[in-house]
Amino acid sequence: PPVKIEVWDNSEPGKTRLLGMLQPAIPDSNQSPHLILRDISFPVTEVQKLKIVVQHLQHLPAWHSAKGKPAWVLISEIMVN
Repeated sequence: PPVKIEVWDNSEPGKTRLLGMLQPAIPDSNQSPHLILRDISFPVTEVQKLKIVVQHLQHLPAWHSAKGKPAWVLISEIMVN
């Protein structure tokens, strides 16, 4: 999973504000690395534009077959409610 996910209100140029953040635990060799469904909750807010920042793991752990290389983050869906 990514190291950190941030959701920003980007409605007004130069006035971004952090709405919510998630820092998933890095799995060990016995856990699935997939981040299936995670909620990032924040107060009800009216926004026109969202900015989503996903920070990937800089170096994969020693147990991973690609150890030491940067991780990839693949996103298939984002749901906003």
